[in-house]
Amino acid sequence: MKRWDEAATAFGKSLEIAPKNPDTAFNLGLILKQGGRLDDAEQAFRHVIPLNADHADALAELSESLGRTGKLDEAITLQERAITLKPNTANFHFNLGMLFLKRPELGQRPYQFQ
Repeated sequence: MKRWDEAATAFGKSLEIAPKNPDTAFNLGLILKQGGRLDDAEQAFRHVIPLNADHADALAELSESLGRTGKLDEAITLQERAITLKPNTANFHFNLGMLFLKRPELGQRPYQFQ
């Protein structure tokens, strides 16, 4: 049995105690995402960026969240930043390619899928 709400509450309390801990905010975002609370997850991932602008995984997760809600320009920018930080992470490239498929006017970037 998955207890996402309980885990989110626990991580939320941890974040109250240590609001400047980017990893706590990131993990809260992952838990909220798994629990289906996508808007809350987006806010948790946004909390990470001012604390650690080079947190590639948070940038990528936020990008994915924004892509689902149609905020494609911001999603693409964040995903490209994540790739700059961790260029060998295949799913970052895949996700960027998927974002470009949603924006055909930008032109397809097939190299993302290679």
